[in-house]
Amino acid sequence: MTANPSPPIATAADPVRSSLVPGPVWICLVLFILYLSTAIPSLGWRDNPEFAASTHTLGIAHPAGFPTYSLLTKAVALLPVGSIPFRLSLAAALFTTLSLYLLHALIARPMTGEKAGSADDHRQPRIWAATWTVAAFGISSALWSNATEIEVYSLNLLFLVATLTCLVRWSEEDHDSWLLAGGFIFGLAAGNHATVAFYLPGLLLYFLGHSRRDTWRRCLLLVFFFLVGFSVYLYLPIRAAAEPGFNFGDPENLKRFLMHITNRKSASDNFSGVRQGWRFFEHLWIFLSQTTPRTFWPVGLPLLLLGVWRTWRGDRPLTMALILIGLGNLVFFIRWTNPTAFLPTFFIAALWCGFGLAWLLQHWGLLAGRHAPAWNRILALGLAIFLAAGIWLQYPIHNRSNIYLGLEEFRHDYETLPPDAISLVALLWFHQRAYQDVYRMREDVTVLGLSDFLRPEHFNPITAARFPRVTIPPGPYTFKTSVEYLKTFLRANLDEGRDIYWEPIHLNEIFYPNLIPAKEILFKFVPQTLDELSIETVQASFDRLRSKIARGIDREKLLDDHEIDDYYVSFMIHFAEYLRKHTRAQDALAVLRFIEAFFGPQGKASLTPGDHNRLTNQKGVCLLMLGRLQEAEDLFKEATARDDTYYDPWANLAMIYLKTGRPDQAYQAARHAIQINPNYPEAYLHLGDYYRQSGDRDLAGQNYRLALEHAKNNSQLTQQIQNRLQALAATPEESS
Repeated sequence: MTANPSPPIATAADPVRSSLVPGPVWICLVLFILYLSTAIPSLGWRDNPEFAASTHTLGIAHPAGFPTYSLLTKAVALLPVGSIPFRLSLAAALFTTLSLYLLHALIARPMTGEKAGSADDHRQPRIWAATWTVAAFGISSALWSNATEIEVYSLNLLFLVATLTCLVRWSEEDHDSWLLAGGFIFGLAAGNHATVAFYLPGLLLYFLGHSRRDTWRRCLLLVFFFLVGFSVYLYLPIRAAAEPGFNFGDPENLKRFLMHITNRKSASDNFSGVRQGWRFFEHLWIFLSQTTPRTFWPVGLPLLLLGVWRTWRGDRPLTMALILIGLGNLVFFIRWTNPTAFLPTFFIAALWCGFGLAWLLQHWGLLAGRHAPAWNRILALGLAIFLAAGIWLQYPIHNRSNIYLGLEEFRHDYETLPPDAISLVALLWFHQRAYQDVYRMREDVTVLGLSDFLRPEHFNPITAARFPRVTIPPGPYTFKTSVEYLKTFLRANLDEGRDIYWEPIHLNEIFYPNLIPAKEILFKFVPQTLDELSIETVQASFDRLRSKIARGIDREKLLDDHEIDDYYVSFMIHFAEYLRKHTRAQDALAVLRFIEAFFGPQGKASLTPGDHNRLTNQKGVCLLMLGRLQEAEDLFKEATARDDTYYDPWANLAMIYLKTGRPDQAYQAARHAIQINPNYPEAYLHLGDYYRQSGDRDLAGQNYRLALEHAKNNSQLTQQIQNRLQALAATPEESS
């Protein structure tokens, strides 16, 4: 008697078992159509308009340049479908879908240590697990939102999945072509997002754990193929030499090229969450309690743990590689509240969930034997219900196909600028460049980025060759002389009768006397300083802002686009600061209360912790100006209790303590502010006041001089400090 043969692999003659097991093409096609139908059709927000402009013109984006993204996305954008921003969003949808296809393949592959049995009995559980995982991850908030906007993270995810796929195929088939392809893809990945460098320890561990022969030869070949892919960075100096319109950082020479690709501009921010010591655990808790639940479903946790166990039993180098990659991504972006930054970590979690689900389905044996057709039908029906329910619940949240707010919200100010006007902008620089470079709007306007003036070593210095339509003062300028150079530029162009407009986000403390609200967002420079800001000017500005917000709510989906909230909050906090510096504290307080009502917990609930603290501190300063010292003190204490490293309220507390006869507390608060920020002039000023009250004239003068050194660009504060020094220089009798 012969043994019973193993059940055959499903074929066309076995329609029940084969037709109900979906392949990756079908589920990925459904998700691709979903992404396209919900893609944003306009510029979007944050870095979106920058990538739109830099990709469309083949320019250079912010560090580290993103040459791989620019070239590949430009190739997709050549397709003659829809608007240019839609084509760029199409590229994101395509990259995301390809990532999901490869994720399906990774989960569906056989794993070491599977039980003996028919190929079909093991193949079907893996395919079902892969399909369910791709469906769940595909409609997760982080992935869906990123697949519908102009961003680099979708391509970053694709490169990570593709690199892992190549390494896994190499370890299984022992064909070095897969290994070298992985090295080349990883080199290209570095040209898309520099943080892939933190994946390197995990990938090397996987390679060393599976290389059984010719390890050194393979290493040399890996380095060579990586460098071939990494050579995409040559795009930066080549394009910079051609002086493209969008040329962030101008990496034309070796020094600026290295500064650009290593992102020295933001060196102080890299791993800032880790450098904050114990605050790292606070950021970690926010990630686990707030960021993760938006992407990771509760049912995923046991599956993830099961997947880790299953992977550890079958492939320990893979387990360790995934852990290191996930931790590298998590630690670098730990301060972010946007789940998009954590896509690599979430992908790894999804991969482990898929492995865990595959093991469960195999262990239970639901898809083997005579009950397999019934379970196939149940899983197919469940998948359809799951997808339909998930899409139905989240479609209203992620459908941005009718949101043109990122394009329209700032367009009115720009289009109504006078002929040959100058626009000095900070955050709106990306939008206004996109208006010019992508939509060819108002090319007579000279759009200048404030960062080019203030940080020429990291951005792109202002030159007459770049901006021939306006007067550029001769001679180079540096970080230390940048503000004076900017003042010279303003005087030269104002003298020639040019209209200059300013985005009131930076340097309010320096230029506010010469700024007047003129448009919805932009302020206008006037040659004479404003001695007094009239109530008519303030009311007209309030009316324009109110009309803008109402229009955004009624026609441009302001309430639906949470990404733009950050800008409104930042702008209005600076607007309130501008009003306060013009001694209109009551009006400033009204603006701050509107922010709290509209964007706070009782409104859109979109205030970040940092914005909440800034708002609290600014309200305290306004109340201090109005003589309501106890209310102001309570707000400053609230801000410091919420964030002990926020130095503004500590300095303000020092001032209140001095006013209310509590010198010891004033000393402690001022010292604490200086420990947090050694360059903070107000803290030195209050510390000088403390020593002056204590009778120590030497230490008072020393701190006043330190305050003067750090306040050299703030004319109002400089005058206050000089008055203190003059009073200190008088005789004790005169001083008293």
